[in-house]
Amino acid sequence: MIARGLRRLLHGSDRARAVADEEQSIVRHLAEGERANRALMTSFSSSGVQRAVLFGDALEHGWKVRFPVERLFGHMLLNGPSGSGKSRFSALISKAFLDAGHYRGVELDPKNELLGLKKAAIIAVARGLSPTLRHKLYQRVVQIDLFGSSLPRLNVLSLQPGMDPEAHAYDIGCQFTTDMDQGAGFRQEGLIHRGVECLIRAGLPLTVMPQLLETPELLEKLAEHHGPAELFRSLAQRLRRESKERVLGIQSRFERVLRLRAKRLSLGATGCLDASTLLEQLANVNLAPPPSATDVSKMLAGLLWLLLSDAIRRRPNGSPPTRLVVDEFPTFLAAGGASIADRFSDLVRLARAKGVFLAALTQDLVSISKISPSLTEVLRQNIHIFGVFRSVADSAWDFVLPVTGKRRKPRAPWDEKDSGYLERSAELALLRQTLSRLPDRHLFLADRRTGLPGVHMKTADFNLSVTEDEIAELDAVSCAHPMLASIAQLEREHDEVMRRVHELLHGAEAAATDVDDIRRVRRARGKLDIG
Repeated sequence: MIARGLRRLLHGSDRARAVADEEQSIVRHLAEGERANRALMTSFSSSGVQRAVLFGDALEHGWKVRFPVERLFGHMLLNGPSGSGKSRFSALISKAFLDAGHYRGVELDPKNELLGLKKAAIIAVARGLSPTLRHKLYQRVVQIDLFGSSLPRLNVLSLQPGMDPEAHAYDIGCQFTTDMDQGAGFRQEGLIHRGVECLIRAGLPLTVMPQLLETPELLEKLAEHHGPAELFRSLAQRLRRESKERVLGIQSRFERVLRLRAKRLSLGATGCLDASTLLEQLANVNLAPPPSATDVSKMLAGLLWLLLSDAIRRRPNGSPPTRLVVDEFPTFLAAGGASIADRFSDLVRLARAKGVFLAALTQDLVSISKISPSLTEVLRQNIHIFGVFRSVADSAWDFVLPVTGKRRKPRAPWDEKDSGYLERSAELALLRQTLSRLPDRHLFLADRRTGLPGVHMKTADFNLSVTEDEIAELDAVSCAHPMLASIAQLEREHDEVMRRVHELLHGAEAAATDVDDIRRVRRARGKLDIG
């Protein structure tokens, strides 16, 4: 009792001291919260910066969320379920780049949903331009439909400068085996890789592969004109020794991909789409397959990624900035399997130096981790801007949740006064719950480069109405881009390849006769199918 009395005399009552400590703690939390609020506002509300883009409203703070266009040049990940607003937010970003005069970027869309919004954004920007400038903008637009009437040349066996034939043959061969989840035996994989390498060295397209496997004599004829001759002759000998069932199994693998006329024409073209040039255009690539052709679409997505990844690696450091947007990112990864995921892990680190900024739209991270367990961590470490819409309430997105330490505890009816602030763990649990219940068009937006958490916001409206005449004007220019070819052009190129193969096997006279017969039959039937 005596000691307690002395302590009270010297330091005051324990109760008074506890109340004072709590008041100081509240003042400190308020000050920290104000500093965090000011930092967020400085980072996410660049109202005084020229060419700042209005993204929406910060719901907890009352100010507008604006980003300078230059800060958008960074890797980006938009996560959220279907219908939550990812595509419209991505289109809002695309329009911001167009408004600022940045006319470069490739968008890959496996479902053909994002491209309609992108087209509307292009038309909206073109309305403010003179007819001459509008036409120049439209000339930069390339609309690629891999199953349409104007097709890109996708003879992926055409070597780009600096490519090694053997390494490229391995990459292509993997697309027909492990990357399509069609495991092949060791001997079959060896035949596929060597067959593809022979076609590369002979300057022939993939459409010749079934005939090459069926007719070893073709390899021996090619050995007379292309080297190394031993490569062609040894493969011909191996094919003669193999069982008929094994060779037929490899043939069927290629014939499945070539069963559609559009793909036979595109893959059998003379030359290949220049992915380096594509990165300098406004390219919209529709990967959505027709019914019963999902496997063909997966193959084409994998081949297209090979071209783009190689183009990014060959791009000079410090090149003008361009964007590579991938909608339904897990679907795109699944198209190429683990090898695409591995290449993406490498490129996400390298692309920034090359001036290429990647944007991935995904419904969840679980699907990505199933394809590549390490890729989710690579994304977290290398992505700059995160937009997290309604998502599963776990620790994966804790870094975007703005834990401030100043959220007040819920006040019970019997409480006479304010009950103070939530502990940080309780506040984090509350924000996780908020994240799992976000309405559509609401998200947490975070920029890892600032070192700050995200801001809870609602996206701005993106309602752009376009007329049929405006769409027709854009389509007329962009679908006639020099990077695309008509069916008639590709048929002529296919005929030339076929003539060359027949000439090797049967002589020049027989080859000319065969091609003429096919053309006469095609004209008589009124069909375009080459068969």
